[in-house]
Amino acid sequence: TATVLGYSELAGCVNAVADSFQRHWTAWGMGPFWSKVLPDIEFNRRWMAGKRCRFVPKVDHVLGTPRALRCQGQPEIWHSQLKELSPFKCRRKSEFELLLYQLLWIFGPVLVQYDQPFRHSYAALHIRHGDKVMENRPVFGLRKHVAGLKLLWPNFERIFVTSDDAKIIEATKESLGSGNSQNIIVRWTTGEKRWSGGAPSDQFMNHEHDNAAIRAVLSDFSALALSPVLVGNNESCFFNGARLLNMAVHWEHRRRHPWCFDVNTEEICDDWFFTYWGWGPGFYRKPR
Repeated sequence: TATVLGYSELAGCVNAVADSFQRHWTAWGMGPFWSKVLPDIEFNRRWMAGKRCRFVPKVDHVLGTPRALRCQGQPEIWHSQLKELSPFKCRRKSEFELLLYQLLWIFGPVLVQYDQPFRHSYAALHIRHGDKVMENRPVFGLRKHVAGLKLLWPNFERIFVTSDDAKIIEATKESLGSGNSQNIIVRWTTGEKRWSGGAPSDQFMNHEHDNAAIRAVLSDFSALALSPVLVGNNESCFFNGARLLNMAVHWEHRRRHPWCFDVNTEEICDDWFFTYWGWGPGFYRKPR
């Protein structure tokens, strides 16, 4: 949502948030994605009067229309028109760089403060279950992710695992934990609440968001973003967001390729034009 809002300003919009929201957001050390802060009363009045932003298409038949933003004025701006209003009409890569800079602006302060899981290079696996099952998306277990890691990077001995499924962490402890014969060190965010099989159905599109949950999410997101190597499923927006932030962190630095593997398509996913979302600004499709 934050990155879509950034592109909305290219269409002449002013992004506004409530004062209480900006205080809560910045308390976690994250940078702003808005250009105006309104008193809560005024924001709530405008929110109630706002309508669907036409430059944001429906995600799909399961998720429907994003509910985290509404628009007032300029109802004629549609998703296709927003792309035409981009100031980089002939430079796809410049459009992509703008998104990366937005991500760094928002999450950079969090990354600077994050205490990384290892002092040296590590690989990060993101294994999402829970709501992906409810969305009827393909899901994959630990074995598939480890196979992808060993296929391209067989010599990594430090692995960070993040998952909403408690069974994945238990399987990780059993197969890759202490005492294994492979000299592999595995870590994950400690104290994070997980569920057997992943996040339960009553959290669909409404995940837990108390202080502990937010702290765990930012920890997992940071570990993925700072890892030299990533393995995950491109059907997960969490993985795709972390992958893009990872790319932003390393954008102006030389790095070894490949550094990202998608278990869903079984493809390398470190090219900047790799399709990551079926919705959003829609700028980043592989050139034909």
